[in-house]
Amino acid sequence: MQTLTEKRVFGDRSGSTAVFLATELGLVAVEVSGEQIGEFSLRYRETVADVAVADDVVAIATDSGVHTAAVNGDDDRPFTRIAHADAVAIAADPDGFLVAGPDGSVRRLGFDGGIDTIGHTEGVRAIDPPLVAAADGVYRIEDASLTGVGLSDVRDVVGRGVPFAATASGLYTLGNGWMKDVDGSFELVAGDGHESGHAVGADGLFAYSGHAWEPIDSPVAEPIVALAHGAGLLVAVTSAGRLCVDAGDGWRHQLLGVTEARSIAIAADRNGV
Repeated sequence: MQTLTEKRVFGDRSGSTAVFLATELGLVAVEVSGEQIGEFSLRYRETVADVAVADDVVAIATDSGVHTAAVNGDDDRPFTRIAHADAVAIAADPDGFLVAGPDGSVRRLGFDGGIDTIGHTEGVRAIDPPLVAAADGVYRIEDASLTGVGLSDVRDVVGRGVPFAATASGLYTLGNGWMKDVDGSFELVAGDGHESGHAVGADGLFAYSGHAWEPIDSPVAEPIVALAHGAGLLVAVTSAGRLCVDAGDGWRHQLLGVTEARSIAIAADRNGV
């Protein structure tokens, strides 16, 4: 497998986690153990708009369709195209992969091979089931259809745990309706599935700990362009292609040399967490 730079390999990979970055260059796979950043390589060599993980399968959205491969695969087990229509966003749900096209269509690619159309919006920016972030607001996926649930110009959304939305006008939490917590333009938001989250806006990095959003120090001076929670990790990528990882004891970071990251997907660690 061709690597982007010199490899650093863990002696015991049993506690490591696979982190996938969708980038202009392709799909980058990185092994992370706690905050230690190890081996990284290019798994797919065309532009990837978004990436998602379901169990031991990683799926990518590209302008040539949706492709899947084993999380722990290599060049001997390459990606397989499972849908030919171009895709701009993808996420996993219990029944398959939710995929958005550039026309605003949202479909489910079932694990059984079936393809179902769920609905249309004015343009999907991100999916985190059961919520969809779109140019014309937040949508909820229910009964195999899309239902508008408010807001506008939504850039990112969290559907697990406490629902959050990052919009052009502010950062919102869903309670008894959408409540604006922070004014300003926000591009990214991520949640851990419980009551913690992080967001990136024009004024920097913010954290939510169950009560309110507060500004916090960014791990590096470079702008954060992708953000994700998963497997006990908070992972960010900067505009310079620097991977930043926090497992609860502070940030570690490593320059990967890959720019124009679009999104991050984190697999369960090798102990199944």
